[in-house]
Amino acid sequence: MKIVNLKIHRYKSIDQLEMTKLDLLNVLVGENGSGKTNILELLLLFFRQYSRIGSATSQLTPEHWYKREQTEPIEIHMDLEFTQQELERVFGTHLARFVDLYLKEKGKYIAISASLSSSGQWGGSIFLGGLPLHAKGTQMDLQDFLNEVGFNQC
Repeated sequence: MKIVNLKIHRYKSIDQLEMTKLDLLNVLVGENGSGKTNILELLLLFFRQYSRIGSATSQLTPEHWYKREQTEPIEIHMDLEFTQQELERVFGTHLARFVDLYLKEKGKYIAISASLSSSGQWGGSIFLGGLPLHAKGTQMDLQDFLNEVGFNQC
């Protein structure tokens, strides 16, 4: 899996950050205190703690929020690119074919938009191209997905 695009809002020293056209190897360059480590910390926090079915992250302090302002959640958005083998692990061999075809046809990615509230609760949505696979606590039905993308022959 490769993060292709990354957006971060309200995390530590980062009010807003957008990184596009990322590759497998990226070099972060900047002055001390400019937020390089904060980017990596948030990615680590996300990949260790985020769950689409709702989970909580402990040990958060006001310092985790930009200017210690906790009224708005920390937000992270990622566009992800998967290899065929990774898609098969996530969706199963049969469905991975349809997912791959759909993504290639639309020129899109699997996207995750997540937020972290001051109580430590994760919320978010997972999109396949523009289709919400998981949003607001509900998951798209497999047949609905296949109908939506035009692959009814499953």
